Amino acid sequence: MTRIAVSAAMRAAEALADNAGVSYAELMERAGTLAAQKIMPSLRPGDGVLILCGKGNNGGDGLVMARVLQREGYVPAVLFTMGTRLSPLAEHNLALLEDTGAAVWDLPLPDGEIGRLLGRSALVVDAVFGTGFSGALPQHLLPLFDAVQASGLPVIALDAPSGVDLDTGLCDEHTLPAAQTLAFACLKPGHLLKSSAGLCGHCTVIDIGITDGQLEQAGAFCRLDRAAASQGLPPRPRGGHKGTFGRLLAVCGSEWMSGAALLSCEGALRTGVGLVRLLSDRPVLAAAAARLPECLLAPGENLEESLSWATAALCGCGLSAGAEARKRLHSLLAGFSGPVVIDADGLNLLAQAPGLLRLAADRAVLTPHMGEMARLCGVPAGEVARRRFSLASAFAREHRVTLVLKDSCTTVAAPDGRMWLFDGGNSGLAKGGSGDVLAGVIASLAAQGAGLTEAALCGVWLHGSAADWARAELGEYGMLPSDVVRHLPHAARLLSRPV
Repeated sequence: MTRIAVSAAMRAAEALADNAGVSYAELMERAGTLAAQKIMPSLRPGDGVLILCGKGNNGGDGLVMARVLQREGYVPAVLFTMGTRLSPLAEHNLALLEDTGAAVWDLPLPDGEIGRLLGRSALVVDAVFGTGFSGALPQHLLPLFDAVQASGLPVIALDAPSGVDLDTGLCDEHTLPAAQTLAFACLKPGHLLKSSAGLCGHCTVIDIGITDGQLEQAGAFCRLDRAAASQGLPPRPRGGHKGTFGRLLAVCGSEWMSGAALLSCEGALRTGVGLVRLLSDRPVLAAAAARLPECLLAPGENLEESLSWATAALCGCGLSAGAEARKRLHSLLAGFSGPVVIDADGLNLLAQAPGLLRLAADRAVLTPHMGEMARLCGVPAGEVARRRFSLASAFAREHRVTLVLKDSCTTVAAPDGRMWLFDGGNSGLAKGGSGDVLAGVIASLAAQGAGLTEAALCGVWLHGSAADWARAELGEYGMLPSDVVRHLPHAARLLSRPV
């Protein structure tokens, strides 16, 4: 299990480790020593290493690293980039480094000196900000970062490339890209979020003595992997029949949005559910009759009878947001006690009538994209991007639902506080209809008996993995949501094998 921690959780985990007997000073010593050991295989005896240090504890890690490199026969040069009013731990390690005779510099440098330092170096270590960066880079650092990039030297970042906000993945346009990032204790969101992952290069986690239990207690969450996803894939008993594998009612589609209904229903069928009944307007049913013969059909007036038939329900894909759609959603939530997946227009209807959410407690999966989440929470979309983890967790807890917050990396939040981040999939999913497929997949798994959170985790993984199969066949430009549907069986076969 791979843990992921935002900066507040990392601070809490460090405090727990300190209380357990691994002091802050020891954590820093381990971080700097192990980071130095990681880069040594790429160096030759006598090689120079330029270490850019900030004034906080990330800079302190860099100072420990410099001391270890000096002791092992390399030639580190420390350049303070944010002044020399250091944190107490960094100040302590500067005193230890000065006893070794290592070169220490401070900005601003004399003309030409940065070029000479870079010319004597085999690589550059970025120990300026670490997990503490947000906002914009100070202007005085930009010429230095430009010179480092122009040198062509590999950059090794300690926890974060300068300019990356690890909590949000937001990046300054002048971020110093890293060839490799050494992540202390665990991964951070910015190492995985697609807006910043490319700037982090290859990420390696370094164990500095903070335990998995301490990370969990501090609020770190999990990376969604194959092992976690496999828990939501229902078994396929040999003696089963179509009734064994669930009955899904899809309350989806409207006159001008039949495609969303068809994609969600086909996604459900391709993920193993025994029966799917589409309840919709007659033009949608006509389209389904022509394209999807495996799907049962029911006109809207048959809702009450269909609710007694289903083992799970899906509502919202292409539903529209009119009075009839609102009536169907209300009737579904009030008259059906089984698991419900709510997507698209169903979410917009919930945002218009928040009281309906009370009817969904303890039995619903909500699958908003960032804009729909903004409407559900009543905040600007930009705030959702900045606070995705805290908002998702708080919403899931407050309303007792499983939340799937869709983005280029998707967050799954459970009502009990657990949370996962999925960084698979690709930009070929950025097309209308992809979310409808995902909703159908999750609803299919729920109809077959998977728990709501397990169905969400499995569905997100299957959907992203099927998208990667589609990319391999067609590329990200030309693949369509219907191609993702075609590849769902490949992803399910992979997931059904022993981990």
